[in-house]
Amino acid sequence: MKKVKKIVWEILRFLGLSGYVAIVTNSYLKEMGWFTSHAKQKSIDSEGNPLPWMPYSFIYFLEPRLRPHFSIFEYGSGNSTLWLAKRVKEVIAVEHNPTWLQEIKNKLPTNTRIIFKQDPKEYVNAIQETNRKFDIIIVDGINRNECIISAPEYLNAGGVIIVDNLERAEYWSAIYFLLEKGYKIIEFKGIPPAVSTSTITGVLYRKDNCLEI
Repeated sequence: MKKVKKIVWEILRFLGLSGYVAIVTNSYLKEMGWFTSHAKQKSIDSEGNPLPWMPYSFIYFLEPRLRPHFSIFEYGSGNSTLWLAKRVKEVIAVEHNPTWLQEIKNKLPTNTRIIFKQDPKEYVNAIQETNRKFDIIIVDGINRNECIISAPEYLNAGGVIIVDNLERAEYWSAIYFLLEKGYKIIEFKGIPPAVSTSTITGVLYRKDNCLEI
């Protein structure tokens, strides 16, 4: 049997197919459920549970650092809202897309709330309505530059800002603004669930932050 397998792998290597077969049969992507997510075009793991639509490397980094007492605000709701809600005290999100809101609202657990705002300015300022500060603010919706710049005002001491899709140059004016204010950034590049192209998620933080960076 071992000899047969060796011959098969030699043939696959000769044909240039061994890498494809290895990825499908035994790989990190299979372990993380990427093939399941790609087939269903949803940000889920191998068992169908929701995952943030962010690089697997970032999810691996973030999960053990989340704490049950954390409060999180999201600019943009989605499977990340559901995933986070299982791991923290509360998640509040603002959403501008009414169709997506109808899709997700019945899936929300009791420790989540979504604020609906279609007007771009009201969307950015929706965090004011919560009348509180947060341990983590995630920017993954519309008007990202404005959201990034206003986020520090609503952070608890040690709070961090997470920004998705930093491969897009248009978001870096706001990133540089916060870097000049004393923030540092760590970036995570990789493949997220469902798609085959890479993306970058960044964490903006200061000393003695809640993620212990």
